[in-house]
Amino acid sequence: MTDPTERDQGLQPERTALSWRRTALSSATVAGILTHAAIRTQHTAAIVPAAAALMTMSTIVVVAGLRGRALRRRTARLPDKVPALTNLAVLTTALAELVTLDLPP
Repeated sequence: MTDPTERDQGLQPERTALSWRRTALSSATVAGILTHAAIRTQHTAAIVPAAAALMTMSTIVVVAGLRGRALRRRTARLPDKVPALTNLAVLTTALAELVTLDLPP
């Protein structure tokens, strides 16, 4: 008989790792688009959302690596500050983009 407290993880860790990779890829895409826009417009304020997006992408890539490592080691929890840091990075990028949308060309 199996221990009722032992749970079969199945493919859940792999799906979670893949979702973090997709998130990192999409954040890299956003950073690339904003960087391209900043270069094309040559507006000084356009650098702010591009820099914020690059920082967000870096944060998400690091978190994805940490999460993947935790899943491989079967320690499913990340430190409590990691999701808050990731959310803060995404919100900072969104706010920076919203602030620069109204700027004249």
